[in-house]
Amino acid sequence: MSDVYFKENNKFLGLSGIINRRNFIVNFLIIQTIDALIFTTPLLYLLFTNPDLMLDFSSSAMRSNVFPIWYSIWLGIIGLIESILFFPSIIRRVRDILGEVDENKVCLVASALAVIVLVGAAPTNNLAPLFKLISYFTIFILMMTKGKISSKKPKSKIAKFNWGACFGTWMWGLYNKTPITIWMLPLLLTTGWFPFMIICGIRGNEWAYENNKKYPEIEEFHKSQSNQSALWAVVTPLIIVVGFIGLSIASGVVVYNLTKDNPKLIDMLNQKVVEYQEVAVQTNFEKVELTDSEYKFYIDPQIWVKLPDNSKKSMFQLGLTHVAKEKNIDLSNTQTEGDKEIEIYNKIKIYSSFNNELLGEFSINLQDIKNKSQKVLKGEKGALKEYFNTINNGYKFNDHPTLP
Repeated sequence: MSDVYFKENNKFLGLSGIINRRNFIVNFLIIQTIDALIFTTPLLYLLFTNPDLMLDFSSSAMRSNVFPIWYSIWLGIIGLIESILFFPSIIRRVRDILGEVDENKVCLVASALAVIVLVGAAPTNNLAPLFKLISYFTIFILMMTKGKISSKKPKSKIAKFNWGACFGTWMWGLYNKTPITIWMLPLLLTTGWFPFMIICGIRGNEWAYENNKKYPEIEEFHKSQSNQSALWAVVTPLIIVVGFIGLSIASGVVVYNLTKDNPKLIDMLNQKVVEYQEVAVQTNFEKVELTDSEYKFYIDPQIWVKLPDNSKKSMFQLGLTHVAKEKNIDLSNTQTEGDKEIEIYNKIKIYSSFNNELLGEFSINLQDIKNKSQKVLKGEKGALKEYFNTINNGYKFNDHPTLP
């Protein structure tokens, strides 16, 4: 009975048998790929095409740490689906680790672990990071713990990580007669490309060896794959760079042709940019007051102290675009753009929404920065570094404000 009970079963779904650590990791990555297809990518699409929805989402997340109800419901449903799909792998992994023929004990332990995994994906609240950490720690333990059954089985001579399949994915797959890797192409349009890339690396040797009968010896097969791995490690980055450049050029041509034939499209795109800038301003600042002498932006000090310096500097860029829009200031003139930006930056002040304490300001002499800019244009040695140092020194941050 035990031989049948502990028979290896590496299918994605299936309650019988056991599954080793390697194939358990593959099934986990398949879950992550499915998550990208049905949850993460659709969510990103919704947010980036609906500024109001993004504002609702971002404001709730940053200010109250509680996401909108629609997101919580969606997250809960997806978490339940993932847990149901993952449960067969969990029960087979538990059976392998325990080496138990007592099915009641195996099911009890597996069910408890599945509940922990589900809680990690439950609707968010203040304890969400802790629940997520516990969930992933549970999965990590299942991945790393040796099975009493699988550890006694002889190791496969084929099952090694294939870096060529990982780096080359579909290109490697075409050469090695492995059509399943073609899935990488549509996944490039989603966030699922990375887990699928790892799956290709883990399963690559098995796919290639099964589909290629030209290798009479396993050592010859591994030598061939090792050579391919070295090749793809060099070729893949080059293909990515060339592909990115080609895609950028093609996108530019398409946008140019569309806007040439449809001038209203430019206005629509500009309007979208303005909408998202306003979303960013409303998300990060609780109040904005624009006067003739000062541009005041109020932010929660508890958020401010958590921001790195680069993010604090980006707050001034948000303020710049908002002021330019509200004051109808044209920043498109390249001859005066820099001067206008410095003038606006010098008037931007970031205050605490708790007690009006000054949190950030920017102050540099306009003529001084003009002189340094002229030195840069003349190509003087060290002028560029001096210019950027002057800009960076213009920021003054209060990193220890009074908190509520």
